[in-house]
Amino acid sequence: MREALVNGVASNILYNNSSIFNTSLLYLTALVNNQTMKVMIDIADSHTSIFVYVEVKLHITMGDIQASIGALIVKQLCTDCILGIDFINKYKLIINTEDQTISICENDKRTTLKIDINSNNVRFPTRLINNIRISSKRTISVHVSINLSSVNAHISTLIQHITNSEQNEKVKIVLLQNTKLFDISKPTIALTLKPHEIKTLDHSPSISKPYYSTLLKQEEMYKITQELLYFGLICS
Repeated sequence: MREALVNGVASNILYNNSSIFNTSLLYLTALVNNQTMKVMIDIADSHTSIFVYVEVKLHITMGDIQASIGALIVKQLCTDCILGIDFINKYKLIINTEDQTISICENDKRTTLKIDINSNNVRFPTRLINNIRISSKRTISVHVSINLSSVNAHISTLIQHITNSEQNEKVKIVLLQNTKLFDISKPTIALTLKPHEIKTLDHSPSISKPYYSTLLKQEEMYKITQELLYFGLICS
């Protein structure tokens, strides 16, 4: 989605936007229509054409400020949400590059937010959903799975008792930088110096007759075994 300009041109086909600024893009983490996302503050746009689907009203929470702006839903965008010069002027944004902060004002009330550092360097591991064979000198789009929803849910539960919105956001950013600690969607391998084995010397381990299990239980056990083999928790 992209903010709609009051003095720009918006149609159901193309959206043309031009501005006079020439500085780099900045990111903030904000609550947009009750969804946490990275918001880009765009003060460096030149002249672009974007395919537009529809214009909607966005309600954005930045710190303890409840902001709103008209936005355009577009076909392709480099980030989830871009806020441009109309939003900057409406809420009197002050960008402090030295302190890496952005302050927003509403009804003589001003809140300062921290700029997200190295937002473009955040990486998340993904896995292919289906096996893909790619020919040489060819580019294709593939479906992948990424285990982030459970992490965000656990982190949100952990910090829900923090009522101060600014402190809540600061703690959340720190926890999101260590998402692997909260991801329970896959097994975790613990690296230790102790050998994981039982020394029986000349005494072989006792062998008991396996319990009867249904075909469904056998299939589920097979899936668990294959998952443990995949993550290297057991050896075949």
